Amino acid sequence: MKCPTCGLLLGEIQLEYEYKLLQINENDKLSDSDKDKKQMELVDSFGLKNRYCCRPRLISYVDMIKIIR
Repeated sequence: MKCPTCGLLLGEIQLEYEYKLLQINENDKLSDSDKDKKQMELVDSFGLKNRYCCRPRLISYVDMIKIIR
């Protein structure tokens, strides 16, 4: 996956993001607001804090292969 606006490759970031996001969502000790906060911190941890073109693509990515299968 590549950001069409700036050209940054998001493929490797996406895989790590999905793995860590799953860990956050499966943590029963966190409240919903804490989970939201952790998710935003996760996006920031990839250095996308000032890349407003890449952030929504990373957050809203849908793996079509999983849907098609």
